[in-house]
Amino acid sequence: MKRTAVLSLILVVAVQPVLMALFVTNVEALPGWTTETVDSAGWVGTFTSIALDSSNNPHISYSDASNSDLKYAKWTGTAWSIQTVDSALSSIGTSTSIALDSSNNPHISYSG
Repeated sequence: MKRTAVLSLILVVAVQPVLMALFVTNVEALPGWTTETVDSAGWVGTFTSIALDSSNNPHISYSDASNSDLKYAKWTGTAWSIQTVDSALSSIGTSTSIALDSSNNPHISYSG
């Protein structure tokens, strides 16, 4: 059975490739790859942007189309921490872009 992801990000950390899927349906990683589900609550994962902090932990900004939210996820080293950054009655969080400053604080730009 062929397995697919609706949306995925490919990240290489310390030469170990990681496939991170935000909205997942039956994902199977390639040999030698690790699969991480970041967020699967609703229709999430469009307009993604990713940055690595000084410890090589990923930080991701993305849209939650189910709730018209802009979301932010970060890997704490043991688990994903997810929070809603902004909400609206209509579409928000499109065309996201994330950057981290020298203290690993996220800065997210977006339209909506």
